[in-house]
Amino acid sequence: MSRPFQSVWLLHATVILAALASVPLTVAQLDGEDTPLMVAVDWVIWTIFVVDFLVMLTLARRRGEHLRRSWFSAALVILTFPAMPTLLQGLRIARVAQLLRLLRLVALVIMLTGIGLVSTIAGSVTAYFVSQEENAELRDIRNRLERIEQLVRAQHEQR
Repeated sequence: MSRPFQSVWLLHATVILAALASVPLTVAQLDGEDTPLMVAVDWVIWTIFVVDFLVMLTLARRRGEHLRRSWFSAALVILTFPAMPTLLQGLRIARVAQLLRLLRLVALVIMLTGIGLVSTIAGSVTAYFVSQEENAELRDIRNRLERIEQLVRAQHEQR
């Protein structure tokens, strides 16, 4: 794997972990708990989302098209800004929607598994028929050899 490809997957994994970490954080903040550590973690999670959005925008060949396709990520970054009023803190739970990225990874694994399974079945069926054909040819050769041996024995006995 190339280095940029590994970095993008590492970034995606970090975003998924950040999305998972934001669930208990948001629930605790909605219950009224707001320690300095929780505020710091919230800023770190938000920064991860910002970095992800900017990196993907930078890597996109057509930035305008990327912005249209990733409008949800942009809205997520803007609306979940940690310094937003308490009224909008409940929107932070929307960070979990980033887990939908896993669906693409799941759809890909299922697709590759299906292709591999179909290929394996096709190979097995082909091998079966090829071996059947080879067995038929071997039987034919054995029968010919037996007839030749019988003819040779018969000629040998006549001498």
